[in-house]
Amino acid sequence: MPVVEELLGPFGQVEVTSNTDEQSLIALMNGTIAVIARGMTQISAAVIRAGADLRVIGRTGSGYLRELDIQTREGKWEAREKFALGDLEGAVLGIVGLGRIGREVTRLAKHFGMRILTYDPLISRQTAEHSGAELVELDDLLGKSDFISLHAPSNKQTRGMINRERLQRVKQGAVLVNLARGGLLESLDVLDESLASGRLSAVGLDVYPEEPPNPSHPIFRHPNLICTPHIMGLSQRAAQATFAVVSEGMAAVLAGKVPENVVNPEVFGVRN
Repeated sequence: MPVVEELLGPFGQVEVTSNTDEQSLIALMNGTIAVIARGMTQISAAVIRAGADLRVIGRTGSGYLRELDIQTREGKWEAREKFALGDLEGAVLGIVGLGRIGREVTRLAKHFGMRILTYDPLISRQTAEHSGAELVELDDLLGKSDFISLHAPSNKQTRGMINRERLQRVKQGAVLVNLARGGLLESLDVLDESLASGRLSAVGLDVYPEEPPNPSHPIFRHPNLICTPHIMGLSQRAAQATFAVVSEGMAAVLAGKVPENVVNPEVFGVRN
């Protein structure tokens, strides 16, 4: 990635490896001062201990009518009269997680005249209102939203939050989209059940509880599932931007500065 060479090259030679098992990474730690981990790569305690010179680790990553397309290509023009097409204007969008991405989705949705509800226990009502969203409890959001978009991180509090019990509270016919983390879903089974019952009218997935998912799972035979292979952040511009952000942060650390994007900034106030 050229942007990595540009931003981190001044600090030393940049090497790329496809061998991401623990022993291979340990073997690379001699003299290494910085590591970028992407995808499913795990930087274990043993890898960190092997990096005597390691100073910073960067981690990359924190309406589509397919059937009509097919029928139009087959010359079935009359198919347009058999579909009940909904509208975004006036619909309710529920956003779970009002972080940077959730706020951007809110900004875009406002242009379609949607009412926006959000659930995020880490923000204030004023912060939500400033973004154009109404802060509500999760069950309230699920019961009122026509579209539900998940943008929360995966942690102990959020793992499996969309489960069988909660899906029974979803507004009949709602659409659920998860482009965040597969761990937010209890399982593909509960989504398949909700699709089969009609509780959910459609599901869009880019992430899965287990990756890669088992393609023999019955949900993948449902016509109202749209799925992609965890690819939302892999467009050319998105990848360039991702590596630019992580490289800039790592370069800041190597230059003795505080990076802009860091989970625990308080550590930079601690000096041995």
